[in-house]
Amino acid sequence: MGKVLIDITMSVDGFVTGPNDGPGNGLGDGGRALHEWVFHPTPDDLTVLVDEPQQRLGSCVLGRRTFDIAQEAWGEQPPFGASTVFVLTHRPHDTRRPARTWC
Repeated sequence: MGKVLIDITMSVDGFVTGPNDGPGNGLGDGGRALHEWVFHPTPDDLTVLVDEPQQRLGSCVLGRRTFDIAQEAWGEQPPFGASTVFVLTHRPHDTRRPARTWC
């Protein structure tokens, strides 16, 4: 059986972004401070928290809002180096737009 890895930075009051998050402002106003370790990691942080997990990552599960906000930043490559991405949503895909296919 494979392992499940959950990785996210959250503030003490339960937020993962600042206010006003959305396309073009993915981490919200001031939200980058929560994730600064990703943007300026120490060499040890980079190895243990970013590089090693991405080498073992088979698939990634995202919420629909995260996908909608960040898909422009990821471009044509799947996020986090995953080979397969599952987007959880309660609303159907807009069939007027082509589906993003990474796998």
